[in-house]
Amino acid sequence: MRFLGKTVTLTFACIASFNALAASFSTPTHFEIMYVDKQSTGTFSLSKTDADLTTGPHQIVVRYSDNVGSNSNSEIIKSQPIVINLNVKENQDIVLSAKQPRSISKAKKFADKPTFNLKSKNGGAVDSTHYVLPLKSGMQFSRDYLEEIAAIEATQANATAAAVATTSTAVAASNTVKAEPTTTASTSTTNTAAAATAVVATTAAVASNEPAAAPEADVVMPSGDNTELQMLQFWYQRSDAATRKAFQIWVIQQQ
Repeated sequence: MRFLGKTVTLTFACIASFNALAASFSTPTHFEIMYVDKQSTGTFSLSKTDADLTTGPHQIVVRYSDNVGSNSNSEIIKSQPIVINLNVKENQDIVLSAKQPRSISKAKKFADKPTFNLKSKNGGAVDSTHYVLPLKSGMQFSRDYLEEIAAIEATQANATAAAVATTSTAVAASNTVKAEPTTTASTSTTNTAAAATAVVATTAAVASNEPAAAPEADVVMPSGDNTELQMLQFWYQRSDAATRKAFQIWVIQQQ
């Protein structure tokens, strides 16, 4: 009996733990759930409007689907699939809400650009992003929506990887610029001093043979405090268009 009591207690504890972690997603009757985490709901005769979820990331594919009009003049109108990426919190019940057009013309307009809201029954924000699969020509029933979603996700992954690579290149270029200014600045100072000596010598030689010329306007030389800025300008002007663009992106991200 003691063993049985422990078993019952453990069973109830497991059930309570499962319920605490359980979550859900539901839609109104004029929407249907097509896929949950890339698994078909498998309901072709009846629309599925709810799904049980666990905490963590999930992908739900839904679409607007409604029989609109009167009995004598009705039409089934559907939107393109809407891919919703969620980060479900513990014990969160997410509800999709949307208006329900009653006329065929309004329903078609709504299907072209469906709008909806996601709310949590227990309060709090819903962490989500979504996009609508683009309309394709040809017979719609033969489309492989999962293949289209996979192609879009691959494109997004490549774009993210390219952005990371571009940022890394820009940071590396910036670090190279910061590592070299001491030697270059020293060389620049030496060259400037030599040039100044040559100018003085030439001026003295000319002054011995010709009348003194009228004084020229003062030339403003960059101060030593701008050495790093000069180096940045130097490397920026020497770089190609792609490197300049990468550097601009990196600078914007630092602000």
